[in-house]
Amino acid sequence: MITAAELKKYLSQLFYLSLRLNSEAEAVAQYRARAMKTTTTWQDTPNGGRAVSSPQAVWLERAIIAQDRLKHTAAELLQREQTAAELLQLLEEERARAILEDYHLHRISVQAIAAKYHYSERQIIRIKKKAYFKLTDEINKRPELIEKIQGVKK
Repeated sequence: MITAAELKKYLSQLFYLSLRLNSEAEAVAQYRARAMKTTTTWQDTPNGGRAVSSPQAVWLERAIIAQDRLKHTAAELLQREQTAAELLQLLEEERARAILEDYHLHRISVQAIAAKYHYSERQIIRIKKKAYFKLTDEINKRPELIEKIQGVKK
């Protein structure tokens, strides 16, 4: 059995994964820029530029490690987004599905969703709350979806 709170937590993790993905992409860019700066400085020194400098190697190594983390995070985010889209398709009510898709998959704020659909923020929150409970009921009817959400492998 999965609860509405667990479902909401699972769907909310998409936002934090996307933030982590952006952060890791910025780290890769910074490490690459520092490696390039080190390379330029190294090549400008007398008798330099013939081998990889120690600082350059450090920045390149950090960039490679950050790229690996970036790939892993991107793959995890993609898998979770696909699972979330599959879960949201279980909702029969189109309005609730659209609101949850905007909120979790497109990462639009409640205020922006309220303006988009011409509802009050309070109404959007009520619709989301009801949708979580309806979606939880649908998910609990399907054990394979529960396993996806909880990460339990038999």
